[in-house]
Amino acid sequence: MFDVLQVGQQHGTSTDRSRIGAEPVLLSLSPTIVGSRGGAMVTMRSGQAAQAALREEHWQEMERFGDFLTDEDLAALPQTIRDGLIGVRRPGGMRYPAFQIVNWGDGTKEVPPAWLQLVELLAPAGWNDEFLILWTSAPNAYLEGASPAQTIQSFPTEVTAELRYAAERAIPTRPGGPGSWQ
Repeated sequence: MFDVLQVGQQHGTSTDRSRIGAEPVLLSLSPTIVGSRGGAMVTMRSGQAAQAALREEHWQEMERFGDFLTDEDLAALPQTIRDGLIGVRRPGGMRYPAFQIVNWGDGTKEVPPAWLQLVELLAPAGWNDEFLILWTSAPNAYLEGASPAQTIQSFPTEVTAELRYAAERAIPTRPGGPGSWQ
């Protein structure tokens, strides 16, 4: 259900005189989308709904290109690799972005040290695994349009200066500081 309002409509209560005695109707400044998730009603502003739709589109694109490992894929990997991975619950089970693993030229696989360093560097942001994966897999202007995941695959042994700079700017530290919207 969409609460679509006319342009220029003011926030407040309805003053429609034909409804004398009726309860006032609260008007909103922005459209609201109401739906359900897991049986519970969810209300979000249109901006939040657009962000959620973009996140879901990003997840589906990564799944379409096979950029995820499943629980079955992980079972075939050594414990030392599994311990360094983060995942997200998706329809059909847990998914683990494949960019967390590097294939060395000799055929061995490993969680790149740069990935572990980046996760540690971003820890002060307090992001959940889903947001961390989304940020890491999205193009980044500080990396000339490459994603942090692509940078890690290109330079797996340590976080580059450019990636460190991008990460530091993503972490909200104080109002008006790097990573702030103020």
